[in-house]
Amino acid sequence: MKILLVSFTTETNSGWGRYTRDLARALMNEGHSVVCLNEWLKEKGLPPLHEPDDYLGYSLGWLADRKVLARAIQEFEPDVVHIAVEPYLSLVPLVSIPKRTAIVLTVHGTYAYYPQLTPRFIRPFIKGLYVRALKRLVAITPVSENTQRVLEELLSKNGVVKPKIQAIHNGVWLKDHALPPIPANEKNGFTILSVGAIKARKGNYEILQGMLELRKSHGLKATYRVVGSLDDADSYVQKLKNFISENDMEDQVVFTGRVTDDQVEDELRRTHVIALLPRAVGNSLEGFGLVYLEANAYGVPGIGARQSASEEAILDGKSGLLCNADDPKDIAEKLYQLSQGVIGPEDARAWALTHDWSNIVKQYLTIYGRGA
Repeated sequence: MKILLVSFTTETNSGWGRYTRDLARALMNEGHSVVCLNEWLKEKGLPPLHEPDDYLGYSLGWLADRKVLARAIQEFEPDVVHIAVEPYLSLVPLVSIPKRTAIVLTVHGTYAYYPQLTPRFIRPFIKGLYVRALKRLVAITPVSENTQRVLEELLSKNGVVKPKIQAIHNGVWLKDHALPPIPANEKNGFTILSVGAIKARKGNYEILQGMLELRKSHGLKATYRVVGSLDDADSYVQKLKNFISENDMEDQVVFTGRVTDDQVEDELRRTHVIALLPRAVGNSLEGFGLVYLEANAYGVPGIGARQSASEEAILDGKSGLLCNADDPKDIAEKLYQLSQGVIGPEDARAWALTHDWSNIVKQYLTIYGRGA
């Protein structure tokens, strides 16, 4: 089978890029021929695709992307065109794609129904393209049931007839996490780790509140390491730093900034808990929480929020614990339980194994087959 993945990046510092890279690798491991459009454009010496946010603004320069997509389809003759970055779906009605070609769209989170993110002036035009494109899809594959639920609500609210929708969780490569886990008794203190750009929807503030309560109620002074890009001028970052200062937590919190993939792996091995407390903030939505699985691969348990995609990425009581993200006492209690080793490393790793890409990719191949 020949599959064209439509993305602007395969770099791991982007959620879209990591997903596209991992899916391409999994498909090729199954013996299929895969072209990532961004890499194909680079090889051909052609301009890259416009950034996804360009598809949401007043500038319509992105319409030129239809030419390079049409050329890629003509030359590669794919059996499947898989849109890995949501706004690129707008190109589908503008390009001649053979009827025999299956078209699949993956939605991750915030951009699931991207017409709502556009200015009112051009929203009818973008929505029109979106609706026309949906009619050509074999399926939409959200990365979580939570994302699927939000998408279905938005489609219904906006009067859009939904196509076939089937959630497929993100995957992890167990073989890429081959270094042995570090036993808990060889780790210093009690460390909590968050990975990803600092944003309100990731729940960093709630984690700090839980840590403060943990210190008060159990006398446990945890260290919180936050790995990911941050903007000191951002109001949310300022909110975090003010909370840290007001509660004398300067010696408990470390902001590392962006680090390399190898450094992330080292952080995952050395921490006691991976923490992410997702919440919807306006139109922003956390899709799945792949980092839970990456930590589980090293036997590290996670703590996540109920009523979020954490309920899918964490097997409560086996790979981690779920909590009420609005209740600092509940967060603190779950952190304390994790500090006492209630989750065994082998259970955490076994959960990650069920999400290995070698298993996940088979679900995509089944969907691709519907359009064959």
